[in-house]
Formats: sequence, structure tokens, C-alpha cells
Amino acid sequence: IDVTRVINDGTIIASPGSGNIATIWTTNGAISDSGAIQVLSGTLQLHMFGAGSTATLNASGISVDASANLLFTGAGTFTITGGSYNVAGATIIGNSTYAANVVFGAGTVVNVGSNWSIQNGSADFSAATLSGTFSSLTLGGSANNLNLGANTVAIDNFSSYLISVTDSGTITLTGTDVTDATWLGGGTIINEGKISAPSGWQDGELSSGE
Repeated sequence: IDVTRVINDGTIIASPGSGNIATIWTTNGAISDSGAIQVLSGTLQLHMFGAGSTATLNASGISVDASANLLFTGAGTFTITGGSYNVAGATIIGNSTYAANVVFGAGTVVNVGSNWSIQNGSADFSAATLSGTFSSLTLGGSANNLNLGANTVAIDNFSSYLISVTDSGTITLTGTDVTDATWLGGGTIINEGKISAPSGWQDGELSSGE
């Protein structure tokens, strides 16, 4: 679908099948979602083209099956707000072609107990409340920033490359963690897993007080 504006007050169902992508593409416009978005199989890509584009999505209305993916790409900011964001499948921010910026709004509860990947762009959880444990969190080489705010959260299998991670809460790393990151914000990092630096990359850094 390629349009200027999408207003969803009902239900959008995407089921392109494993390995396939269904795309909703807006050009210099907006996505306004107060209804439901269901991803049953494959990948649903929400893409905004044009720096002035905006998207406001209903957190409680989004569902992604365990074998499916929700992919955010393009200019502007995706704001996910209202109730709980609780998906079984993977949440992917950006890809090799497009960056994306995703912000979870104040009062939103985000259950992070699934797979997350920030490939290109940023994610801001600072105004939201996090629950659960990241099954995996991958920050790709083109990721810009991850802001966890004051949340206390555990990350199982963390992978990052030359990125700034901001937190003022407590982050517990478990599983196998390969990281080259600059940790900012004065929070606490507890290691209960195995941490190593990516081969050939510079040492990670902890800011003063981290």
C-alpha cells in the first residue's frame, strides 16, 4: 500500500507468509492508528518517506505472532503509546536501506520478552515502563542510540556495535553478550552472563558513574 495518509480505526491484518514482506508506505504524510494491527506471518513493514512524516500507533492494538516480524523504517518518528505493547514476534527498527526512530510514549507498558533488533536508527523507552526480559537485543552497526531511561530490565543475549546506550536504572546482562557500546546515564550494569568484545572492534566504554 502506497498512500499519503493512513487512518486505522479498525483492524489491519498482515499475513504475507514466511520470508515475505507486506509494506504500508506513506509519502510525506502520516499514519494514525487507534485500532488494531495484527501480523500473523512473515513481516509487516511500516515505512514513512519524507522528513515531516509522523506515526502514532496504538500499543495495545498491536499483535505479532511468534514467527512473524514488525519492521519500522523511514523518516520521521514512530510514536507507540497507550496501554501495553506486548508482542510474541520480533520488533525490528530500521534495515540496511532505511533508518527509523521509534519512541514509546509516557504511560505505555512495554513487555520486552521477545526478540528486538535495532539495525538502523534509534529506540527510546525512557518514558515507558519495561517489563519482562529481552529474549535477545541486537543493536546493528548503523544503530544510533538506545535509551532505556530509569527502567530496571534484564537482557538475555545482547549484541551491540559502536552505539550509545543510555540508562539510569539497573541493567542485568545474562546469556552470551557481544558488545562494543558506550554506556551513559549513571545507571548500574550487572553481568550474570558472558561478555566479550566483537573481534576487531574498539573496547567498550563505561561513563563516569556507570
